[in-house]
Parts: sequence; structure tokens; C-alpha cells
Amino acid sequence: MEDTMVYSENTLVTTVTTENSSLKLRIAMTSPASITPTKVSYYLCVFKANSLEDLLLLYSIQCYVNPILSLLGLIANSISLVILKRSGFHKPSNILLFGLVIADNMCLLTTMNYGLIVFYFGPNKFYPMLCGFQDDENLNLFLAYSLQIFLFVGYWGRSVNTLIPALITIERLLAVFKPLKFRRIVTRTRTTAAVTIAFMFWLPWTLFYEAINVTLSIRLLNHVIWTIVALGNVYSSNKNIIDFMELYVVDFCVSWFPLVVIVTGCSVLFLKVKLTLRRRRHLTSRQKLEWSPRTTRTLLLTCVIFALTHSASSVLHYTCPMDSQVRVFIRNQFIHLLYLINASSNFVVYITSNKQFSNIFSNMIGWTNSGSKKS
Repeated sequence: MEDTMVYSENTLVTTVTTENSSLKLRIAMTSPASITPTKVSYYLCVFKANSLEDLLLLYSIQCYVNPILSLLGLIANSISLVILKRSGFHKPSNILLFGLVIADNMCLLTTMNYGLIVFYFGPNKFYPMLCGFQDDENLNLFLAYSLQIFLFVGYWGRSVNTLIPALITIERLLAVFKPLKFRRIVTRTRTTAAVTIAFMFWLPWTLFYEAINVTLSIRLLNHVIWTIVALGNVYSSNKNIIDFMELYVVDFCVSWFPLVVIVTGCSVLFLKVKLTLRRRRHLTSRQKLEWSPRTTRTLLLTCVIFALTHSASSVLHYTCPMDSQVRVFIRNQFIHLLYLINASSNFVVYITSNKQFSNIFSNMIGWTNSGSKKS
């Protein structure tokens, strides 16, 4: 593996200070005299791994498993967008699902970030101990900017991805508990506005969180140009405030708050739907349900998958061992894996839980010539 470095634990440490920033970088460099054949350590850049197996696991999931699953998810979600468009946006629930799929696709770009893969595992590095880019300066800048764009879009989508399921839960609560007033309260215009606000709400923080990164190019020995993306002076000067916002305020808004809303709402909806359907046999021939069980089932399954994957990611976040930075990277990649499972599940949910969506998909691939009936 060209992306890992094997050398003894005795290292020399030097400090590089850039001219245009106070950012200081500590670079681990091997001293030839210190290399010993008896005790070997494994490194990803300057980060020491507990074992070669840890490095191989990180390499496999970040470079192959997550990107491939993300690509499959993008394909499936693209089909979901076509299905929703053909179904029409006369129902507010379809507008919510359309916005959710858009956010899911943005979230999937997090694990398809080829710039981030090259940042850690890039081949042909003259200095393998340095994370970053060590090619032509223009190519370095292209990779650095690509890395930041993918992170920006993915981080934005991840935040919106947690808010729209909460909106879906609220929409279903109104449909089930306020059926007579539902059509007046939940209109297409208001639903479109709610989805737009969900995207716009997280845009300022996402822009700020990406803007505090700086791209630096440093000329090293042997004419090597080293380009990195790192936190700049804005972060250094406001570290405590930014960390508090990200680790507590933002984490609460994108994790615990929507999770509580969705779990509570889905539990109430499940009980209400079961009770209502049980009483349905007592309705007269002129009476009918004011809300669609099929739509409710589709939306509830979407929210349940969200709750399960995000609950599992929270368990990983707080229970996985973090005795090395490489272990932290591995934990984060498994959390990303759970996120992309959630973001890729829409297609399966739509086809298996909604007859109308299933008929539309069958027509798309030529399994049937009959048109789908709108509910």
C-alpha cells in the first residue's frame, strides 16, 4: 500500500510555518539511523495505527465500500426522483419526499469525495508521511477545491436530511389527527415553502463551517509542491465558540431533536393508525378515511429507517474505542455507512410500500403497459 508508511517509532519532528498564515504543521520524518527491524509501527500520514488490519479496514471502507454504495444510492435515488415526478406534486407528501431525496443525494456525496480519498491515500507521494496533495500545483488546487465542494454539499445535505423527516412526521400527524382541516393547513405552497426553508436554514452555518478552512501550497525539498486543506486563523481565534456550536448546538439540531420528534411522532401515529383501521369495519358505506393509509405507511417507513440508522450512528459515536486517530477515522466511516444506508433506502421503501409508485416503476422498465392509478 503506497498510502501507508512503515517505520520505527523513533522519529524526528520538524515544524513548517507558512508565510501567509500562523498555521504551524508538525511533520514526522524518519531518521535512517533510527530504523529498527524489531519493532514496527504503521502510519497513515502522521497518524499512528494500532495495527495493519486497522489501516486495511479504513482503506477498504473509505476507498471502496462507501463510494460504491453511494454510487448505487445515487442511481436508485435518481429513479425515485423520476417516480415522484411522474406521480405528480398534487400531494404535499410527494413534495416532502422529493425534497428528502434531493437532500439524500447531497448527503451521498460525502462518501464519494475523491479529493478526500486522495488527501489520505493518494499514490506516488514523495513524502508519504504528509497528508495532502503532492502533484502538479494546478492539479493539487483542483483536488483541494473539489474536496471542499464535496464536503460543503455533503455537510449541507446531511443537515437537511435530518430536518425533512421531522417535517414528514408533523405532516402525517396533522393528516391523521386533523383530517377535516388537513387540506386547508397543509397546502402545496406551504409544503414547498417548508422544504425551501429547511434547505435555507442550514446554508449559513454550512457556508461558515467551510469558509474557516484554508488551502495552502508549500514548496518542499526536491521541488515538491505540497497542498493541504486545514483550519485557518478564524478557527484558531474562535476555537471554543465554534467547537461549542458544532459539537452541541448543531449536533442537537441535526441529531437528537429530529430523532425525538420522529420517534415520538411515529409511535403516536402507529397506535392511532392501528386503532383507526381496526374501527374502519364499523364505518358505513358512505364514510371513508380522510387520510391515505398507503401514504402514511410510506412516510412512516421512511422515518423509521431514519430513526434506526441515526440511533445506531449515535451508539457508534459514543461507544467505539478512540485510542488512535485511525480508529476515529474508522468509526466515522462506519457512521457515514449508516448515513448512506438511510440516504439510499428511499427507492426500496417507495417500491415495496406504495402500489402507485410500484406501478410507475413497472411502467418505466416495461414490465406492464397499464397506467398507474392516482390515489
